[in-house]
Amino acid sequence: MRKEKEEIRTLATPLMVEESTAGMVARALRCLADDPVGFNRLALGRPDYWEGQRRAALALTRARSVVVATGNAVGKSYLAAGLTLWWLYTHPGSLVVATAPSQGLLGTVLFRELQKALAASRRRGLGLPGMVVGSDRGTPFSLRVGPGRRLAAEGWGCLGIATRGVERLAGRHHADLMVVVDEASGVQPEAWEALTSLNPRKLFVCGNPLTPGTVFHKLHQRGLTEASDPSIPDHARGVALTIPSTASPDINLERSPRGLADRGFIREAERQWGRGSPLWLSHVEGVFPTVAVHALIEPGWLDQAASLERSQTYENPPGQPVLGCDLAAGVGADRTAIVVRDEGGIRELIASDRLAPDEAATLIASLARKHLIAPERILYDGAGLGAELTTRLARQGPGFVHARAIFGAASGGAGFLNHRAWCGWRLRQRLDPSYSGLDPIAMTGGEPATRVVWDGDRFDPATQTWRLPPDDDPTDFAALGPALRPARSNQASRLPFVIPPEPWWPNLREELEALRYRLVGTKLALEDKRETRRRLGRSPDLADALLITFSVD
Repeated sequence: MRKEKEEIRTLATPLMVEESTAGMVARALRCLADDPVGFNRLALGRPDYWEGQRRAALALTRARSVVVATGNAVGKSYLAAGLTLWWLYTHPGSLVVATAPSQGLLGTVLFRELQKALAASRRRGLGLPGMVVGSDRGTPFSLRVGPGRRLAAEGWGCLGIATRGVERLAGRHHADLMVVVDEASGVQPEAWEALTSLNPRKLFVCGNPLTPGTVFHKLHQRGLTEASDPSIPDHARGVALTIPSTASPDINLERSPRGLADRGFIREAERQWGRGSPLWLSHVEGVFPTVAVHALIEPGWLDQAASLERSQTYENPPGQPVLGCDLAAGVGADRTAIVVRDEGGIRELIASDRLAPDEAATLIASLARKHLIAPERILYDGAGLGAELTTRLARQGPGFVHARAIFGAASGGAGFLNHRAWCGWRLRQRLDPSYSGLDPIAMTGGEPATRVVWDGDRFDPATQTWRLPPDDDPTDFAALGPALRPARSNQASRLPFVIPPEPWWPNLREELEALRYRLVGTKLALEDKRETRRRLGRSPDLADALLITFSVD
């Protein structure tokens, strides 16, 4: 390897001074034109590809297209950046069009890897020339090999443009064009049409296999078929590969020194998605799911939750209670549903199609006093009729103004289409007996909380707790307001979730079993409530009230 590298440097050194950039690349790197693995090691000076990356890189030298379905943390963007630079610097005058579902993904992932690879080349490799120009107000990213900062579509370099903008490239062709598609599950069909119209000489596609029936899925299936078809010449062949997270060379390490999948990653993935779930298959095993829509809650989980006796499972109520309300008008088929739960399961559930909003507010206040629920842990659907519930609750006592409106359409954070989807996934995790993570049950030291204590001037140093006011009257509970806090506990182990088989249980069970989820691009979404209602024949009011309670820890 050292001899080969010295040979390349011998070729490159005088050319860097005497020849143009195109001539330097053509002569110094000609021996690596069919060796992307050697290019990564010698020209870029980066650590060797591991076996999964190596197979994909070498496949691209033989086939026209390589489609790779990957698990997380396998170094797919590291590979995509290396292949981009290999094509550019071993094919003078060539063009790479790199795309991803968003400009942000291009900048923070692929083009950052390109910058790092060029920097590595200058430190440990051949010192390849080139300049990465960042996106400015939505303009494309680019990597320019030749002089100057700008890159025309037919120039020598890499043009990075989000898939929503690739239509602008339609009709522009290049003899040595390679297209690189990252996070391919999020690329829409119209963008694929525009990319296909470019007629690239090479196509490299990678990403998590999130959704069946997408163009990414079809390309992968076609690659599986063409790989063994002797009638297709290599230069026209498509190849499909799968690189699971479990194939990572660091999978037996507690912590990977290079950010690849390791034992910690597998534990977290199992905790978050559940081994064998559709999300596990997509994000860990690199396998396309067989259906686009999946049941959120497994019937067996509900069987287990309903088989437990709460009084025998818990001597004391575990965790802080929380109340969730899905409000209806009190006329018609829809029901007002109110759920009280804690970390151990459902304490009480009331549902009625005759409960008017004012009556619901009175009932919420009564349940809060009964179960000692802090007002900020009273949650309700803030859309529609819920918009006025705060005013109605305020009539029940001043502390109730701290009840919180929850909006399902609000942001769900990374990985979730909205807040309702995030709550649904937390409910799934809580009911899944195989979920190995520690639930956020708001306990941090001492014994399990058996009552609510409050932040006042009655701190007891002996018990390290705050005492309720003397002669406390439940009717004055709401006046305590947001000062209410739970006693602390270090009980952070897995707790069974108990659902008592009360008369409302068959309805709740039916609604929970009807919940569905799917992936929208790279985000998880619950099925639209209108579709669930169509299949059930009624609104899933009880399930929605339970979902709302998972808005807090």
